[in-house]
Amino acid sequence: MKAVSSLLIILSCLFHISERESVILVNKSNPIPESYEQELSSELHDLAYSRQDGRETQKMVKNAAKACNDMLAAAKAAGYILTVSSGYRSFEYQQIIYNLRYSDYISRGLSEEEAKKETEKYIAPPGFSEHHTGLCADIHSLPYADISFSRTDEYKWLIENCAKYGFILRYPLGKEEITGYCFEPWHFRYVGKCAEKIMSEGITLEEYIISKKN
Repeated sequence: MKAVSSLLIILSCLFHISERESVILVNKSNPIPESYEQELSSELHDLAYSRQDGRETQKMVKNAAKACNDMLAAAKAAGYILTVSSGYRSFEYQQIIYNLRYSDYISRGLSEEEAKKETEKYIAPPGFSEHHTGLCADIHSLPYADISFSRTDEYKWLIENCAKYGFILRYPLGKEEITGYCFEPWHFRYVGKCAEKIMSEGITLEEYIISKKN
């Protein structure tokens, strides 16, 4: 189930970003070329509901940014305040995040192998992160991304409404063996029209892509 061909990424990258299918797959078996980062530089758009924490405004590619802005505006109108704490990430920034978590585990006494394993339950090494695509966002209402977000009304609203805006919960509970990552109730991915099918059937992006190939 994990071995979805990286050819999907290579084929997707042959198209201009504004025309590229939103179902591009990036996971532990499918890295994204560094050249992709250079292509994205002129395609990123500001997110109106970026977390105001002193960092630069978070960004996503045009279609995903518009959909995210519309979704969080609808959430606000419904009484739910949600913000994006992380959108697009460069390879360089992903390395910083990865190193910080890895170093923390080392400081707790874990071996290098153990620290790497624990780090990669949630954080991908540079080149393997969905955040490089500009198609995903960490969305929540807490001071920082935490599993407890799954017990909030804001999370419930997102689960019930995200597909209307082309988003899916990327790393669902119980699908760890398929996605390669632990449950992340804050990580939402823009996939466009196929979001309704993925969310209604309770499947992952990996499973959807495999079903389309068969």
